[in-house]
Amino acid sequence: MALDFLAAEAGASVFFGATSQTTVIFKSSAEYRGWERFLHAGRAAYDYGEAQDDQQVTFVNKRSWIAEGQLDYLPGGNWSPFVLGSVEGSLERKIERRYAGAAGVRWTPLDEDGKKFDLAGGAKVERTTPKVDVGEVAVTENIGRLYTRGELAWPLGERVAFSLITTYEPDFSDFGNYTVGVDTGIQFNMNSSIALKLSLLD
Repeated sequence: MALDFLAAEAGASVFFGATSQTTVIFKSSAEYRGWERFLHAGRAAYDYGEAQDDQQVTFVNKRSWIAEGQLDYLPGGNWSPFVLGSVEGSLERKIERRYAGAAGVRWTPLDEDGKKFDLAGGAKVERTTPKVDVGEVAVTENIGRLYTRGELAWPLGERVAFSLITTYEPDFSDFGNYTVGVDTGIQFNMNSSIALKLSLLD
């Protein structure tokens, strides 16, 4: 097995207005090849945020985490089957624990010289236990979803690159119930090991 990629990211944001808010973000990811035809990938992220109310009392308004693992078969080809699994929790989204698994196929027509474009589609299942107040009973929910994901990476210069990752996951039984995720940013490479990234997450 050979480690292909290892990255760590830390960020912070501060907002001032009627109330002040501060958020810190930590992310890490790694990829390595197992045997000859498989690519393993792992990702983890943790967000923590605090805010002040009208009385200038500080409280936690954001605390979420996720860990994800993925296995790709024949990652060097245009078509690559994959499976992935994840576990997460979120204070602001009232998720005590969510387990998810997905399987599908990824199409990668371009992946060279820092340029990448791929689309993935498949099926996903989620099992979510919500956060509830003391004395309430948590009702676990199971959902099957269509899983779609797109990724684009493009160099804008010798040290600057643009990236975009977006997901769309509608409920199989009700396409009006869906989740959308967007992670877009511009990365400025300071040297071979350190980069500054400006991101927009939704």
